[in-house]
Amino acid sequence: MKERKKTAIIATSLKIQKSNSPPTIAESPPPKGSARGQHMLVLSQLRNKNHRYVTCIAHNAKGYDGNFILRSVLENTDWKPEVITSGSKILSITFKKLQFIDSLNFLPMALTKLPISLGLQDSFVKGYFPHFHNTKENSRYVDPLPAPEMYGIETMASKEKSEFLKWHGELSRSSYVFLMELEIKKYCIQDVHILPMSCLHFREIFIATTGVDPFCKAVTIASACIKVFRWNFLQPDTIE
Repeated sequence: MKERKKTAIIATSLKIQKSNSPPTIAESPPPKGSARGQHMLVLSQLRNKNHRYVTCIAHNAKGYDGNFILRSVLENTDWKPEVITSGSKILSITFKKLQFIDSLNFLPMALTKLPISLGLQDSFVKGYFPHFHNTKENSRYVDPLPAPEMYGIETMASKEKSEFLKWHGELSRSSYVFLMELEIKKYCIQDVHILPMSCLHFREIFIATTGVDPFCKAVTIASACIKVFRWNFLQPDTIE
């Protein structure tokens, strides 16, 4: 079997407040400078390290993160990346040994469903966050739990809504104090925890089953399957 390239996988998840402020990476308080600049500094360092190939993954990158990443690359570096698109959606951004892809193209489901679908343990449960409460004015909010409407309850399926209302009711009755700064940090860290664990687990299953790394030189599950066919089943000299 051919030698697979060693791949460093980085899962990213950006959370943005509903304002004109720049995006912030959800970890400990960021150092001075723009978030985009910090992000590109990390990526530049990775690209220059002794990795044969670096794959950066974001969930729904084609509809969200990819646009910020491409803008950061163009504004903060002299790179000339190769961009693969499907209409206005960015499928991948590649520059030499650094590649950005979208895990949604391999695992087409909401991030919250990945742990259950892949059989990961309960510690990977995504939890709930009041996205509609996440405004600049509420960035220092310290008060009771926001109303269910702030969590987008109207978009939830019946089972999810029932589970959410049970969780919200129990927490509200316990006089829980909601600290926005702490809650958004916890939620984002859990996001970034779920994504790499899910991607790595999926990758392990795929490699064990097919002998092919799905994230190496593939941008969708379809292209990964074509690699499997070419590697394992296509006979020599059968394509003219």
